[in-house]
Amino acid sequence: MTCSGLVHYTVRRSGAELLRVRRDQARAGRAVASLGQARPGDLTFGSPVDHIGINAGATTTVVAPLAGDVIKVQQITRTPAALRRVV
Repeated sequence: MTCSGLVHYTVRRSGAELLRVRRDQARAGRAVASLGQARPGDLTFGSPVDHIGINAGATTTVVAPLAGDVIKVQQITRTPAALRRVV
């Protein structure tokens, strides 16, 4: 599963609509001003917007790093390029 595929699947399972491609996902919902204001479920985008995850709270995000790799919980070590709230 790819990162955008994981996000698409998860958000749709929550009942919200979300397009499949990460560049569209980066414009969905509304912006979150900072990591400190992010909630679990908010979308986290790497810089540039080439990777996407789902905020798991504190400083962690759930990601599918590469197609064929397992889903992982990773530490957020850099300020995300964007944070979006879609749910």
